[in-house]
Amino acid sequence: MKQFSASSSFFAILLLSATIILSEPSCKKTDPSNPDLKPVFTGTKSLVLPRYLLGAAAAGHKILFAGGSNGDQAYCDTIDVFDLSTNTHTAASLFEPRAAMGSAGLGNIIMFAGGQKEGGTSRLIDIYNTTTNAWSFSTLSVARANLAGAATWNKILFAGGWDVSGADRDVVDIYDITSGTWSVSNLSEPRNELAGAGTKFTILFAGGQKNGSVSKAVDIYNVLTGIWKTAQLSEARLAPAAAGAGNKIVIAGGSTGFQASKTVDIYDVNTDTWTVAQLSTARASVSATAAGNFVFIGGGSGPAGISDVVDVYNVVSGQWTVLKLSQAKLGLAAAANGTTIYFGGGATGIDYASATATVDVFELK
Repeated sequence: MKQFSASSSFFAILLLSATIILSEPSCKKTDPSNPDLKPVFTGTKSLVLPRYLLGAAAAGHKILFAGGSNGDQAYCDTIDVFDLSTNTHTAASLFEPRAAMGSAGLGNIIMFAGGQKEGGTSRLIDIYNTTTNAWSFSTLSVARANLAGAATWNKILFAGGWDVSGADRDVVDIYDITSGTWSVSNLSEPRNELAGAGTKFTILFAGGQKNGSVSKAVDIYNVLTGIWKTAQLSEARLAPAAAGAGNKIVIAGGSTGFQASKTVDIYDVNTDTWTVAQLSTARASVSATAAGNFVFIGGGSGPAGISDVVDVYNVVSGQWTVLKLSQAKLGLAAAANGTTIYFGGGATGIDYASATATVDVFELK
C-alpha cells in the first residue's frame, strides 16, 4: 500500500458544534469581476489545528479547510468552517480521518472525497450543504487516494488517484447537482497527483504520475455534452496546481520528477488554445485558487527553499504580479469566495515537521 508523500494534498470532515467567534471579513456585495479591483494582503487568521497538506473548498458564503497532517503523519479529521456572511468560524470533523482527498465546491455544496486512511484508501465522500449546515455522505465508485476534484456549471468531478494496492486509476466520479445523481467515466490514462480545475463549461485534469513516470496528459471534459477530449502540457509534471477564472484555466508549477518547475500552461476554453508562461520562481507543493479575474499560485518549495511568493495572474490582461504570504510555507491549501482569498495551513520546514495554523487573507479591492 502506498503511503502519502510530501507532494500530496490532504483533507477530511463531519459535524461538531464548537463555534469560535473570530473577526472574519464581512461578505461584500462587490462584483469580483470588476476590472478596477486589485488583490491586496489584508492580514492573517488561524485554523483550529496546525496542519499541512490539507484541502480547501468554497461555496455559498463559506470557505472550508479540511484534514491534513499535524506533523507526525497522523490522519486528521479537523475541519475549519469560515462563514464570510456571519463573521464566524466553526469547527467540524470528517466521518473518518483521512488525507490525500479530492475537494470541490459548487452552488451550496462542498465535497471532500476519498483519501488515504489508516490501513487503506477510502470511498467516503463528505458532503456539506452551506445553506442548511447539514452533513451527509456518499461513496466513490472505487476507493482511492491522491485524486483531484474540480467543479463548474452543474457538475462536480473527482478523477484519478491510486487504490489500496497502489495501482493508479483512471476512474472519474461525476456528480450532477441538478439531478443529485452520480455517474462514472474514465481519464485517457490512469494517474495520481494530478491537478483539476474548471471554468464556464469546461473541467480539466492535468499532469500527474503514471506507474512512476511523470505525465503530460490533459483530459478536458465538457459539462454540457459530457464529451471528453485530450491535450498535453508543455512539460510533464506531477502535483501541479490548477485554478480557473474567466475563460482561462491555469496549471502551474509542480515537479518534473527531478526538480521543481516554474512552467505555467494556460488553456483558453473559448478558443481551445494553449499558451505558456512562467512563475516568478520554480516551485513544487504549491496551491492555487481563483477570484474574480485573478488566479493565485502560492507557497511551495524550490531551489531557493520554501517560498512565501504568491504569483497572481490576471486572466483578462495577461499580466503577472507578485504578492507575499506572511511566512514561507509549502503543503498549504487555498480557496476563494467572492472577493476573499484564503491560503491556509502548510509547513514551514522542508521535512514537514513544523505545521502552521496560519491563514493568509487577501482581498480584491
